[in-house]
Amino acid sequence: MSIEITNTQAYPYSAVVYVRSTFSDGRISIGSGALVGKNDVLTATHVIYQPDHGGYATSVQVFPGADFNGTRSVLESSPYGSFYTGSTLAFPSEVFSDSNNGTTSWLEVPSDIALLGLTQPVGFTTGWFGLTSGQNQLQWATELGYPVEGTGMMSADVFTHSTNGRWISSYSHFGSGSLGAGSSGGPLYIDNNNLPAIIGVKSSGNSEVNYWADVDFKYAVLQDAILSNDHLIGGSFLITGTNDNDRLIGTQTNRVIDGLSGIDTVVYTVPLAQADIFTTGNHQTNVMSVTRSSSGDTLTNIERLAFSDINVALDIGPSQNAGSVYMLYKAAFNRAPDEGGMGYWLAQKDGGANIVTDIAQGFVNSGEFTAKYGANPTNASYVDKLYLNVLGRAGEAEGVAYWNQQLDAGNISKAAVLVQFATLAEGASLVADLIANGIAYEEWVG
Repeated sequence: MSIEITNTQAYPYSAVVYVRSTFSDGRISIGSGALVGKNDVLTATHVIYQPDHGGYATSVQVFPGADFNGTRSVLESSPYGSFYTGSTLAFPSEVFSDSNNGTTSWLEVPSDIALLGLTQPVGFTTGWFGLTSGQNQLQWATELGYPVEGTGMMSADVFTHSTNGRWISSYSHFGSGSLGAGSSGGPLYIDNNNLPAIIGVKSSGNSEVNYWADVDFKYAVLQDAILSNDHLIGGSFLITGTNDNDRLIGTQTNRVIDGLSGIDTVVYTVPLAQADIFTTGNHQTNVMSVTRSSSGDTLTNIERLAFSDINVALDIGPSQNAGSVYMLYKAAFNRAPDEGGMGYWLAQKDGGANIVTDIAQGFVNSGEFTAKYGANPTNASYVDKLYLNVLGRAGEAEGVAYWNQQLDAGNISKAAVLVQFATLAEGASLVADLIANGIAYEEWVG
């Protein structure tokens, strides 16, 4: 059976799109799709190309995260607005290879895929799905779309298998549902390492079986087209770094800034008080927005911000440089780092310092650490205080025994245990909200 998604602004539903195609003879056709990149929409060829109505649609409009009521033919809400396509990749000669243009045959299904390029990077706001290949096994998957008999964005769990470029789901599998007409172009996705990844695009179906084009069949072509679509938001709108450590100039005037790899810094000439920093990404990591008044920059793969009065680190994960240093400060001293100290140790970590032997050991050797944990504490005393100071609770018997055993056996140093308490799941979660929008620091120039 299918269910309605009521919170269409929650990821990944925010990345599902309602598609409205207008053809040269005046026909308007509706369909579904999904964002698979910052300005890339995956749908079906037959949604945007219909040979009996003039071929390619003269305009294709997409509505991310929309609440479209198919039973009433009413667009009830469009939280992210709508966007027109700037480019189209489709395969009409393969999808309409016989004389019957009203249905997609078994042989035509594998090519019933299209990629639309948008002129604005809406994916930085909504998030986007991944694409995955090599999933050719029996498995449960989820389809999303806007069927004409649905009351909004609808979801159904389907039991599928792949063969010769198409995913197939039969109603004969207990509990397997599907969506009807209007859901064409919608995503069939699975959880791939905790990220939603599309394996198929809805092509056709009937009362007994449904078919999706397997993204494996056009995977390489789709990946190339996603990269090519970047030019649609190019020029002065898109600022791109290199694979080295870059310093890029921010504008707060609706630019998209992508640092690529390396430790990249965006420089702003205003003080921090004149900027708002907040997370906008969902599927992808490290996507932030820096705004002022009604405009702002969207940042991806940017690790640092340099304002006129202070710097802000965005690499805040427990395995990232700034995040690990901050968490270590909180664990060692039960306080947030001062901006100068954060800047110094962050510079050491950026320069290749080891988080255990160089940074944590330095903290353990400090007078402040000694005042909190004692001079040369016993292993048992040290473990007890770590639980209290870092996690704010007494240790469970099994955990206390484990860490004492490791220290007594010489398998791990006190500095290494400190890092473990600071950066593993429980310790990291205690500081996550404090650093969600960055960590302030003074740049150390050495």
